[in-house]
Amino acid sequence: MIPCKQYDGYGHGLREVAAAAAALNSSISIMRPEELTAAATLTPRPAMLRIKPASYSEALAAARARLGVQETATPGNIAQLLAAGRDANATIPVHLYLFRHYDEPWGWEFANATQLQQLIASLDRRYVAVRGIMMHAEGFPNRRAAAWRFLEVACPAAATLAPQRIAVHWMSSNSLLELLPPAATNITRYNNRNNTAAASSRRLQLNLPPACAAPNIEFWARLGSASYGMFAAANAKLPGVRPVLRWTSTVTRVGQTTLEGEAVPVAVVDVSPARFPAPSWWSNAAPFVDNSTAENDANNDDNLTAAWQPRPQLFVYIKGQRLQLAAPPGGNGSMFLVDLSGATSRSSSSSSSSSSTVQPGDEVCLLCEQQPAGELGQQLGADEYNTALCLRGLSPAPEATLFDELPNCTPRKA
Repeated sequence: MIPCKQYDGYGHGLREVAAAAAALNSSISIMRPEELTAAATLTPRPAMLRIKPASYSEALAAARARLGVQETATPGNIAQLLAAGRDANATIPVHLYLFRHYDEPWGWEFANATQLQQLIASLDRRYVAVRGIMMHAEGFPNRRAAAWRFLEVACPAAATLAPQRIAVHWMSSNSLLELLPPAATNITRYNNRNNTAAASSRRLQLNLPPACAAPNIEFWARLGSASYGMFAAANAKLPGVRPVLRWTSTVTRVGQTTLEGEAVPVAVVDVSPARFPAPSWWSNAAPFVDNSTAENDANNDDNLTAAWQPRPQLFVYIKGQRLQLAAPPGGNGSMFLVDLSGATSRSSSSSSSSSSTVQPGDEVCLLCEQQPAGELGQQLGADEYNTALCLRGLSPAPEATLFDELPNCTPRKA
């Protein structure tokens, strides 16, 4: 199985991800022309798949530059890819996209492999060459059923193209785990706690249609959240996987504040000049906005600020304990209070919680093995990819907003 690393590596840097992919004989998916240009300067250069349907001008520029980029082909752009290949006097490698992409009708809706073979036979091989067949199982009510339907169409058609090696790929972190046979179902992404050393070292076998055993088929897997360590439970089940993003601070001082009319112990954490939960602010993230009194409008900062909830559902770890923020971060996000009322031991002289186990200088986990970026994203109401981008001070992927209603990572007014 060949991992296909997602463009910009969940915000970790395209050049770094591309260099690692080349060293591992792997591939990367790219989205924007500038990403293609950056990856193309590397030596050795990894295999590159443009993960969106290219326009005529985009495909033509890549073909003329002889970058070898593999293009996503759909009913909407196959004519443009053929024209780009003709005008560049080049053969463009393509991956044929089947079925829809979330709610977008990107792909061919074939009922059987014969229909796909007829499409392949109709393409002018002077200008396009089929190198892969793909789909995206996320967005389907039943990912496993959708993947099986895809494989029953894709694998027989891919086998007829032997000896040419053909990439067949549909797998995300979720869909791969769902295709594992029953013997390996204790290796899951979220909440199965029945892991054993023997199970974690078991060689995983995919349950696939028989035609997928053809020797010219190679399976690509787009495993972003799993390979970048975005979820703690998944990391525990996948030996060697750790969060790529890590962010810790220290307790500045310990004191008290009034919370819902009661005095509670708090830890003061100062992350300046950074800002929590991200270098730029999730101005309409779920923990901060009371939707009963404010519209969920990222451009209306004044309205959102006035409607902030008094105690956001955001958490950090101190000494292994998951503790909630006592109030929205202040100082434009550079300082925040952690509620210590639920921390460890209780005082022997009263029933109130004691903060004695948390001291100035103690490490505060903002992002670490206990709370990777994906879990912070869940608290923010955002997906792990855009969370990772914003944690690095970047903007969310603009293409994601075409399919999902995600918080905008924008600076909040001071």
